[in-house]
Amino acid sequence: MTRVDAAVQQLVALFEAELRGALSAAQTGRNREPQALIEAADTVAERVRQAAYAELTSAAARYEAAPCCGRCGRPMQRKDRVWRPVLGLHGPLRGQFQRWRCASCGRTRCVGLERLGLRHGCEPRLTAAALKLCAHEAFELAEAVLAAFGVPLSDNTLQRLAHEVGGERVAARQAAVAAALAGGYEAPAGQRAPQRLYLLADGFKAKVGGVWREPRAVAIFETALVACDERGRGPARERLSLLATLTDAEGLAAWATAELARWGVARAQEVVVIGDGADWIWRHIAEVVPMWVKRVEILDWYHLCQHLATAAGDDKRLLEELKDRAWTGDTNQLLRQLEALRDGAEGERREDLRRVTEYV
Repeated sequence: MTRVDAAVQQLVALFEAELRGALSAAQTGRNREPQALIEAADTVAERVRQAAYAELTSAAARYEAAPCCGRCGRPMQRKDRVWRPVLGLHGPLRGQFQRWRCASCGRTRCVGLERLGLRHGCEPRLTAAALKLCAHEAFELAEAVLAAFGVPLSDNTLQRLAHEVGGERVAARQAAVAAALAGGYEAPAGQRAPQRLYLLADGFKAKVGGVWREPRAVAIFETALVACDERGRGPARERLSLLATLTDAEGLAAWATAELARWGVARAQEVVVIGDGADWIWRHIAEVVPMWVKRVEILDWYHLCQHLATAAGDDKRLLEELKDRAWTGDTNQLLRQLEALRDGAEGERREDLRRVTEYV
């Protein structure tokens, strides 16, 4: 009997024993509730899965080809086989891996483990799932969700994992940005000239590591239309790039410059920049558009109306008048009206109007 046949027989015997016990419990009435039956099936599958993984890794280790030493370049020799835990999407496993040793320098390697690409003991699929979960939930909640599916991963490990992978991606992005900035606005070969690019920027407050920070984001997309079509539908977004970072405005501007270069902004017919009244948007983000490209700057209507409402107070007629002038782009007349309101006010009301005038 070959080793493969012996291993198969052992697994079949294990499966038969586990399944027989579960079926016996169901037939005798000890386990007939639907949830209990599901749990019994999961237990059978888990026991067989763990045994199969142990056998498979053991067989792979037994016939693994000798690697070369990364330092000496010579073939390594077998040292021993070691058992190592692996955390997967369906829970913990334990596999056997071949350890190799270089006779010249004494360096050791475990090629099977290296190929698994483990991070903090997690196989790549679990790492990807955990990172997606942590992108939407707090680390403590992510730990509880994974534990409910039988994956014991602590919130501290999840945090280290997120920071490790996030740091690698930020470093890769910064390297790409540096390369793009070094090449100027040279677009990739075959990149078509965009007709109209939209550049939206915004920031918000978030507590990161117990400290209040300001994550900043930029959205870049393209449209072909200027206004609504014959059915009244607005211009469709044809492509989209999203950039988000905890860096300062200058850092985000560098990211946006590199991304716009990839879009071929140097040959764009027009770039529309939309933002609220935050100074960093207009001093840093808007300035990434090349000076020879037509740039249209639009103040975010929602935030503008909030400030105009402050200026109008309880006077609804005045609010509509201010909004009409803003909507038609009559900025000089709007400023003169706000300045007149400010000069005729006193105390806190005058200070509110001063701030609104400066905003506009």
